[in-house]
Amino acid sequence: MIQQSHFAGLFYPSKPDDLEKEISLLLSRLKQRPEFDIKGVIAPHAGYQYSGSVTAESLFHTKNKTYETAIIIGPSHRYSFKGASFLDKIAYQTPLGKIAINQDKQKEIIAGTANKTIFYEPKAYENEHSIEVILPFLQTLHPTTTIIPIIMGQYTDTIVHSLAMSIIQQCDPCKTLIITSTDFSHFFSAQEAQKKDFRAIELVKKMSIKLLQQEQEEETIQLCGLGPLLVMLTILAKWGVKNIEHLSYSHSGMVTGDDSSVVGYNSFRFY
Repeated sequence: MIQQSHFAGLFYPSKPDDLEKEISLLLSRLKQRPEFDIKGVIAPHAGYQYSGSVTAESLFHTKNKTYETAIIIGPSHRYSFKGASFLDKIAYQTPLGKIAINQDKQKEIIAGTANKTIFYEPKAYENEHSIEVILPFLQTLHPTTTIIPIIMGQYTDTIVHSLAMSIIQQCDPCKTLIITSTDFSHFFSAQEAQKKDFRAIELVKKMSIKLLQQEQEEETIQLCGLGPLLVMLTILAKWGVKNIEHLSYSHSGMVTGDDSSVVGYNSFRFY
């Protein structure tokens, strides 16, 4: 079974040549930073016209490292469920071709969780873009890397911990890239969005799970993919990651010219 793309032609080009050209253009605009052993990144998941440059920035600096598997964790936007869903398919289709899903490894991760809220839920993938829009960048930069997509619905601390610990136990940190798919503030003025997003940047740099949770509840920050981020931060802390670098920030008003209601985008790398 193949997971078909649902957002080609909506969030990104549906024709392979057009998609290749757009990704090549986005990558060509980036300046090379010093290379490190990157274990995790944060990338946004909006349409490429809005956040493609930020997504490109998040993954560009991994291009010279070889990963066996990329674990992409994103939030569920349109299907409500409790827990985290893997994808029981052999591959994910995009206009650039098929990207293999590491079924053996994800079965090991599911088996290693003590929580029954981590499972296969196909409905979570029927109309979800948070994983899909990142895949063409991975296919371009890491054409042989397999993926493990994970969509998170409603979550608890127990779900976050159970999923993170199983990934830690089953995955080799030297061969695995963790990708958190998240946008930041949604539908505030540009001024208010930047206030929230810059505060979130500070907290991500501290890898402060408690403060991120607290301030999300207090609405001083806003991340649609906070759950995926908490899972990644838990994993990276156990892997001994100490360095967090904020790469770029943008918001939709910088593209549309309308600062009255924007969505914020950030890219980070962890090493």
